[in-house]
Amino acid sequence: MALRCGDTWEVGTRVAGGSFGDVYIGRNLLTGEHAAVKLEKARSGNSTSWHQEVKMYRCVTPHPGVPALLWSGLASDGRRGIALELLGPSLDDLFNALQRTISIPTLCAVAVALIERVAWLHSRGIVHRDVKPQNFLCGRIALDDGEGSAWRPHVAFSPSADDVFVVDFGLAKAFNTRSGHVQFKRHQGRAGTARYASINTHKGHVQSRRDDLEAIGYMLVFLHKGRLPWQGVKASSRRQKHKKICAAKSATPLVQLCEGMPPAFALYIEYARKLGFAEQPDYDRCKSLFEAVLHESPCVRPDWADLDPTSFACVQALAASREQGGAAAQGEVEGGADALRAHAHVTQHAQSEHCAPAPVGAKQPHGAMPASAKGGASESRRARPEAPVDIPASITPPPAVDAVAVCTVVKRKIDAGRSFSPRRTRSSHVRQRVAAS
Repeated sequence: MALRCGDTWEVGTRVAGGSFGDVYIGRNLLTGEHAAVKLEKARSGNSTSWHQEVKMYRCVTPHPGVPALLWSGLASDGRRGIALELLGPSLDDLFNALQRTISIPTLCAVAVALIERVAWLHSRGIVHRDVKPQNFLCGRIALDDGEGSAWRPHVAFSPSADDVFVVDFGLAKAFNTRSGHVQFKRHQGRAGTARYASINTHKGHVQSRRDDLEAIGYMLVFLHKGRLPWQGVKASSRRQKHKKICAAKSATPLVQLCEGMPPAFALYIEYARKLGFAEQPDYDRCKSLFEAVLHESPCVRPDWADLDPTSFACVQALAASREQGGAAAQGEVEGGADALRAHAHVTQHAQSEHCAPAPVGAKQPHGAMPASAKGGASESRRARPEAPVDIPASITPPPAVDAVAVCTVVKRKIDAGRSFSPRRTRSSHVRQRVAAS
């Protein structure tokens, strides 16, 4: 019997995997729509990472730069998981497909989008803490070639390269609590990927907004040059490795690190490094550095616009799942996409009412686009299980209202000749009565 996620999602072909879970193509049995289903490897015990990721997705959606959370819970094999909007390949996939280098115009367009995505997370009181190419996806998967040929999945990219989506909130953490910004602390766990981590993260300082921005800077240099000076460092322990990489990052002049690149990249990293622990970043200033480069050298078409779409794992997995689904699934997919998108919109709207207010002085970034899950890379390291994360109650929404259950209650009342109030169907006692029936 096929692996199921709840009563709605069927798990298909595996797309990617990491040390903490696997990503599969999922199919909605009611509408035929596909999604990215991320399942943990562990099948029992408490999962701080899973609970935290669900909370974070509910807090930062809806937003065009973050994926819609379509489902969360236990799969039929006992593993915890989530279903997210299915999107295109990661920056890492594109980087490898482009012979491990991305041009400056495309990279600057991506940089502006990355800053906007991270600025949105920060405006919700959250730091990502695992900025890396694998956690940013580009483009949307389309199900035809635009010429009437159904079911030829490919990736539709934005011509301006701004369709970047941030995913994977397993390490994300709230920095804006009931009492304000979290306090500065030393000797903390070094969460994230060492290659892109900020200098302060290597030192064991608690992470804040500045660390996400600094990590973006190192990632941009890597995506253009294909290598960073501190790669390949050997050490006897993880602590020693962080210490050596920290020393290398501190000793490498930014002019040398960004040699052959516009000054904007070095200026950006320098600005991020100089930010105070609780200081509000000037996101517009950061974006303007790269926008100035784009003014001189516009990104007419992203580097990956002409890549073979069938070379991407997400497209291959979708095609394989489609073949496994058989002809019956084709009609469902072609006719059910609009219904699922409407359902996702309603769910997101209900969740957004309970999200955290933006921190004082935070600016909401403009521009963006929606995303999907991606498996962690081997270099990424999850922090050791911590005590329950201090996420303010204001950003922890109650479970979304089950529309099917509410309709069932309404129908029973009508059949019984009783009146009902739409407002009452939204309250918690309705869900309790449905559960008891």
